[in-house]
Amino acid sequence: VPVVVFNGRVSRKSFTRYRAVAVLTRGILKHVTLFCVQTEADAGRIRLLGAPADRVHVLGNVKFDEASDEDGYSREGAGYDARDDVWVAGSTHPGEEEIVLTCFTALKKTFPHLRLILAPRHIERTSEVCALVEARGCRPVLFSRRKDRRLIEADEVLVVDTIGHLRRLYALATVVFIGKSLVGRGGQNIIEPAAYGKPVLVGPAMDNFERVVEIFKGSQALVQVRGPEELEEAMRVLLGAPDRRMALGQRAREVVFAQRGATEKSLALISPLILK
Repeated sequence: VPVVVFNGRVSRKSFTRYRAVAVLTRGILKHVTLFCVQTEADAGRIRLLGAPADRVHVLGNVKFDEASDEDGYSREGAGYDARDDVWVAGSTHPGEEEIVLTCFTALKKTFPHLRLILAPRHIERTSEVCALVEARGCRPVLFSRRKDRRLIEADEVLVVDTIGHLRRLYALATVVFIGKSLVGRGGQNIIEPAAYGKPVLVGPAMDNFERVVEIFKGSQALVQVRGPEELEEAMRVLLGAPDRRMALGQRAREVVFAQRGATEKSLALISPLILK
């Protein structure tokens, strides 16, 4: 039975750990028929761990193929109007909601139509996140309980307590912040909001999307901040400069569509194995 690694990635952290048991990994990897990996760095690491060099192919990241700019939520249906600046903070981790809420409170003094959507990475933290919202003098509104189309008010924060809706909520955004990048390590997927042409901000810890970040930054299609103060300043700049914001989002969308094709390339290599 052929064994294929599809959309493979070996992070620096994983590589260090696997290398400590390279005698074992070499024996395992030689039984894999095909390695379809994302970057040259991934290819180099997996070869050093024992993968036969001629079976390793660098084909890009299939997440670019998965991202879509269709089926996004409309502002009217979600409770926002044309005047609102909607800040979507997606896949946040413990510690990041406090940072975002602090920024949000400060920014509302200058941008009264700013609205916040908080989407914690783990929905079991919903009660915790709602308590943080209340502690800042705001009212949490659970996404799952919104049945009417009334507008979200200035002192309300929409808290996403469901799975599978965040991608479509990115369509509402004026600006997007991607979590697990200020607190914790690794980051989360920036490609989904970029596909909608949204300006995206991330923190410094984007190890799991290292090459993706490089691609976006190389096209000036991403803002990466070093901490909470820079996050607030970057938000202030983007909210105050619609043309700059739109240009950033447009470049991000162009990057997504320019990087597509990894799935098709992978299938071209995999198909002969299936058809034997």
